[in-house]
This record gives sequence, C-alpha cells and structure tokens, in this order.
Amino acid sequence: MAIWDNLRFPRVASDAILPSVLEGSPFFVRSRKRVTVHDGTEHQDLAYRYDFLTGEIREFAYKKIITPSEATPYLAIWDSDHDIAVAHWPLLVPELRAQCLEVMGSSALVTSWSGTVSGSVFTGPAAGTNAGDAFTNLLAAFYEEMLVHGSYTNFRCVNIGGVDYSVTNVNPGARTITVSGSPATGTQTLIVYHHRIAGSTTTARVFKDQGRATMSWDGVTYINGLRRRDRFQGHSHGNLIPTAAVAQYTGAGGGFIGPSGAIVVPSSDGTNGPPRTGPVTEPNSTGVYRYIYGGQYVA
Repeated sequence: MAIWDNLRFPRVASDAILPSVLEGSPFFVRSRKRVTVHDGTEHQDLAYRYDFLTGEIREFAYKKIITPSEATPYLAIWDSDHDIAVAHWPLLVPELRAQCLEVMGSSALVTSWSGTVSGSVFTGPAAGTNAGDAFTNLLAAFYEEMLVHGSYTNFRCVNIGGVDYSVTNVNPGARTITVSGSPATGTQTLIVYHHRIAGSTTTARVFKDQGRATMSWDGVTYINGLRRRDRFQGHSHGNLIPTAAVAQYTGAGGGFIGPSGAIVVPSSDGTNGPPRTGPVTEPNSTGVYRYIYGGQYVA
C-alpha cells in the first residue's frame, strides 16, 4: 500500500496508485532531493523555488549564471535583448505575454485606448480627458523608450482590435502610433502588450537592462517595463556682475548683451569639494548582474 504525503511516494507513479485529488500537487523526494508534480501520468521534475515569483528580477554581484539550466532558470537581461520561446520558458513566456502597460491619466489608470485607424496609423484620443491624458503620457514614454532602444527595429508591440502589431513609429505631436500591417479601419481599441512579438503566440521579447536604476512606478513618467535616459532637474543660473562692470555689458539701447560663450565649468563651492562630472547623471551605485527568474527552464 502506497502512503502519499509531501515526503514519500514511489519513484514511478500512475493514476492507479495516486489519488486524483493529489494530481498537480508538488512532492519532495527526500532521498533524491527533487521536487516533482504528478501530471496524471507520471511525476515531472520542477525546478522552481516557492519563495521567488516568475518574472521577479534577481541581482547577483558576480556572473554566476551564463546559460540558464533546469537547476538555474534565470534569464540574463544585462547582456542583450532576448526573444524567448515557451518551449524553453513554459512559465515565463505566458507571464510576459499577459503583461500590458498601465498608464495614469488625469484621474485614473488606463490600460486600453479607443481611437481611429486609417491604413497603418492609430490616432488616439485627444488630451483633456482621462484617457486622452493617459495617451499623452503613453506616447511620451513610448518615444523615450525608442530613443533608448535606438530604432524601431525589434521594438515593442501593440494590440489593435485583438491583433498584435509591431510598432514602426510614434508621433507624440500628431498623437499617432504607426504599426506594421494594416489593422481594421475605423474605431478600434489599442492595448500595449510590450513583451509580445507580432505574429507569434509562443514567444516573448525581453529587453536589455544594463546600467539602469529601477524606479517605482508612477504611471506618468515611470511606466512598467519602459526605459528612460538619464537627466537632471531643470534649472537656471544666476549671473552676478559687479556694479562697476555693468557698463561694459550694456548696449547702446540699454539692453543687456552679456559676455559671449558658455557658462564656465562647475567648480567647488568651498564646502562640498570638487564636483564630479561624467557622461551621465548617476547616484552612488554598485554594479550587479541582473536576471529575470523564469520559474522553470526546459533545455
């Protein structure tokens, strides 16, 4: 007689000896140090951890995982973009394909937009409504993402009228998104499934995430999954000129003409030391290798 619990079961199992109520439940084989699940015919190995969620970002201080395996189902995102297939990532691909952009409007969250299609161009709602203001934020974030990506090649995906299309142009001024192919004309609904690949139902695209800090979502500037370039707060500069020198900077008509050339490089304020400068604005930081936990990997 077989005794079934979370620690003991025969190495080979079938419906005849496994109660149907336990099918799909995970078991741990102590002697073999494996986690399995019964699929109605046999026990299948599982390679996931219960304390990690599929799609969770994990970071390592050293390059431990170069190639994913059944024991280490981690997808590197620090090295390049990756098109991944459900055959190898049976848990991660469906999770990514189901994700859509969530954007804040003037008063509420928006995940789909009603607009008009002509040819390959989707024109979104006008600003001034909640959906319109959210579309304004979407266009700005989408265009910024394109600048980070470098082009519209292998770019993000939108769904119009239930069909996935590759984005080929974003025009914030005209409030349009152009796609490959020709969606049905007239009034249509647009949803941004940003990890999908047009023309495929079994793959997902993961984009390179290198040299970037993570920011908590606000739905306006920081939108889930989209990247941004670095920047610093807008500001102006005062220009103190000794009274005796005013005459040389005043034109014949009394206008201020000022010295020519750019403002000089930053210098110490006498308290905080010499300013550190570089090609980008960055915080104090530690470099890590960033991965997505895939839940399960099949070689």
